[in-house]
Amino acid sequence: MRPDAAARFTVARAVLADDHDEEELFERAFAQDLTGRPFLEAPLRLAHGRRLRRRRQFADSRTALRQAAATFTMMGAEARVARIAAELRASGERPETGGAGGPTPPHRASC
Repeated sequence: MRPDAAARFTVARAVLADDHDEEELFERAFAQDLTGRPFLEAPLRLAHGRRLRRRRQFADSRTALRQAAATFTMMGAEARVARIAAELRASGERPETGGAGGPTPPHRASC
């Protein structure tokens, strides 16, 4: 199997995995060289972030979802970015919290 086809297959298996073997499949997919393949990396990170959120690993979930959003933004896939924003809200992220390096909300600055 060609390396590109193998990477696609490995990522697809992870994205479509059921709960039973998802951890191993995600490990295999992340071990692939996805450099220069944002069309594979972004959906993989999105699926991983969703799974982490469902497993209540919110901090790790937000990290994966932010990475997916950055990659989809780079690709110009704004509809996906909007969907990821909803996933981030579901994981507990709020726009007014101001993440690392983010702006401090005015009501917190006066505290």
